[in-house]
Amino acid sequence: MGDYVMERTIELINVTGGGDCELLNYGSMRDVLPYFDYIFKSGVYIFEGECAAGGWALSALLTGKIKTDGGSIIYNNRKLSQSELRQIACYVGEDSGIKKLFGLADMTVSEQIKYGIAHGLSYNESVSDIKNLFGLSDGRFNRKFRFVSGERWRISMAIGYATGKFLYCFPWVNSYTIEKLKDIFKRCFPALIEIGAIILIPTTEYGRVSHVMEIYNPTVIQNG
Repeated sequence: MGDYVMERTIELINVTGGGDCELLNYGSMRDVLPYFDYIFKSGVYIFEGECAAGGWALSALLTGKIKTDGGSIIYNNRKLSQSELRQIACYVGEDSGIKKLFGLADMTVSEQIKYGIAHGLSYNESVSDIKNLFGLSDGRFNRKFRFVSGERWRISMAIGYATGKFLYCFPWVNSYTIEKLKDIFKRCFPALIEIGAIILIPTTEYGRVSHVMEIYNPTVIQNG
């Protein structure tokens, strides 16, 4: 079972990079993060900026979706590689990529959660507790991720929780989408906050979504 660490710290030093940022059945955008220094600690963060102003690239870089062009991402006094970032980070809205049958077949949602528990990664050893924490429906629990439709946000965070991830990064979302996701945040964020997670949401302007996000006391990042 994963250890509860109430304070996590990820430090970015002169980090830059970018490319095609995308999420299946959501959208894509070419985005670049200029040289960026920041220290993330456990909590919720809003990265302010229009789409293609660096926020989506930041999420992609932190989750190992895109390789950095320069700089360092540091955890526990050690620079992390792209593959190591994938081990600690959840790109919210996407499948974990865990495979079975010699790495050829996708696992169902339930198989991925049970995999995390069986390998001692999960923050909770009860499948039913994890289903309840993240509000997962019975109808989608035994499906493969590509068939879970609008429940993908909750499911990806649940799988991240079950596989010991502590860094949760969203693609760039507009204020309308944040409004639509508010019930999902309300259901899922308490479990993530309890384990000391770092949660990053890039969006246009905090003032437009403060009525949804203020309950989480987010830190607002204004790049530049």
